[in-house]
Amino acid sequence: MSANILKDYFLEKLENHDLTGMEGARLACHIPVQENFLNFLMNTLIASPDKMNDFKELHFSEMSDDKFLVKIDHKIIDREIRCKIHEIEYTGHSEREVEIEFLKGIKFYEKVLLGLFGKVKYNWWFFKNALESGEEDESGAFWKLSGSKIKINLDVLLRQQNLAFLVPMVDWKGIITKNNSIIIDFELKTEHHESNYPANN
Repeated sequence: MSANILKDYFLEKLENHDLTGMEGARLACHIPVQENFLNFLMNTLIASPDKMNDFKELHFSEMSDDKFLVKIDHKIIDREIRCKIHEIEYTGHSEREVEIEFLKGIKFYEKVLLGLFGKVKYNWWFFKNALESGEEDESGAFWKLSGSKIKINLDVLLRQQNLAFLVPMVDWKGIITKNNSIIIDFELKTEHHESNYPANN
């Protein structure tokens, strides 16, 4: 039996919420998303009338050493911003989040505009949802703007994508940029190790 057949079987069981006979299973996932594919995806969303058409451009480049450059052309902001991805950490509620820091290219008043704009609610999809709210509130927004950083709550993001059943199974290893790609590493485990979660503050 090939590894691909085993992976397909494992993923199908997860999708159907059926873990019978799979206790203790682990599936390591290493997903490199190359710069050209990421920009193709962004261009596709921008071109879709019901997706992100209020953007003129959203282009990623120089993706290496946990840093990247993003060119944003939007009615609120038109700027190239250099960013850095930090290690995944736990929140005070034992949820996993990753920080993206603005290293240069965005001014104070633009951060304020982004925060204000983020409070306006729209029915955007997927990536566009990242601009829905500047705070994690009762709406379940998965990101918040904090000073010179955007904090993305990975557990809330999974729940928003109707993947809440994966939250206790996903062991996030890291999100980095390397060789003009963003690389996402995680492991799926069919057992729930509450002991791995730090106590609430």
